[in-house]
Amino acid sequence: MSVAPTIVFQSSAFFRQFAIYEQAPTCGDPVISLLLIAAGAGGLVFHYSDFRAQHPFQYDVVWIALVRLAAILCGVYMLRAFNWARWLSLAWIAFHVILSVFHSPLQLGVHILVFAAFAYFLFSPRSSEYFRVYFRGAAAGTKS
Repeated sequence: MSVAPTIVFQSSAFFRQFAIYEQAPTCGDPVISLLLIAAGAGGLVFHYSDFRAQHPFQYDVVWIALVRLAAILCGVYMLRAFNWARWLSLAWIAFHVILSVFHSPLQLGVHILVFAAFAYFLFSPRSSEYFRVYFRGAAAGTKS
């Protein structure tokens, strides 16, 4: 099934640079991408004070930074329509669901809802077509 090209983001210079052929992203894709970038950057800023050189060195700060950098990486590469980035972003939020099991039921519920929203928007038929068009273009050598 072919998805008709949309011009939702064609007027925006920011999203035009990420357009793959004539296929524009669905509304949820760039929003989730930007949220991931913001969450990753915000988390790095929030945990910046933990990056002090202290004895003994706390390795959990490194893991926190890697998880935040993964969010930024997912957001940036989802804007460029890399299929692996949407799978990694789903794994990223699934990791947060697992972590929230050890916290309050409210946090668990919120993370489950966010996971469901990620899964719905990132794997909808239009979104899948957007990522598939990029994959076909990269396989043909037309997109680097």
